[in-house]
Amino acid sequence: MRKRFLLTLGMVAAMSVSIVGCGGSSSSSNEKTTESQKTEAANSTENDSSDIDGMGDLYEYIGENSEDIPYTISPKAKTFLNDHPEVCAVKKVNSIKKYVDASIEYKQVEKNQNKFGDKIMKTPECYVIKVNESGEGNSTITEIQVCDADSNYYYVIYNGSLDIYKEDTVQIYGVPVGMTSFENVGGGTTVSLIIAGSYVHKTNE
Repeated sequence: MRKRFLLTLGMVAAMSVSIVGCGGSSSSSNEKTTESQKTEAANSTENDSSDIDGMGDLYEYIGENSEDIPYTISPKAKTFLNDHPEVCAVKKVNSIKKYVDASIEYKQVEKNQNKFGDKIMKTPECYVIKVNESGEGNSTITEIQVCDADSNYYYVIYNGSLDIYKEDTVQIYGVPVGMTSFENVGGGTTVSLIIAGSYVHKTNE
């Protein structure tokens, strides 16, 4: 298990995250990142990975070291993910149903993220704005940005590969780990809920 964390961390350093708002893109810094900078970041990441022993530690590390989607993981989410790594990137939703709390809503997590993280939330049907996949095999990370009908934004970090594409519609199961914000194309600020992805259901099939 630890070997997989180290492989994944290498991809965290090289992730090409492109934050996009409904209707346009807001970040171009990743396009300017050179291959040498990515390699240097990956080497630094492996050197700093001695404390990564669980999925909660991994998601904490991503939040602390991402320039594009910085966030602080809630204590409940960190503990829950460390104790239950089996909830990450599952193939069948039935395997996580005992952990799902369908009453959790975006607005509740936005108000106080530290109250959540020890249960899996289920999003409404969402529109996929952007998908980015990095790495291969066990080191693959898929990042998905979506918004729901109420213009709530979610940023999903899924430890694996998914058959999901831009403009798909999906429903997401995952652990709410924290909140982030970024400048959108209109010059304002968009707030997004970060989710550790458990299961992504494509609803437009």
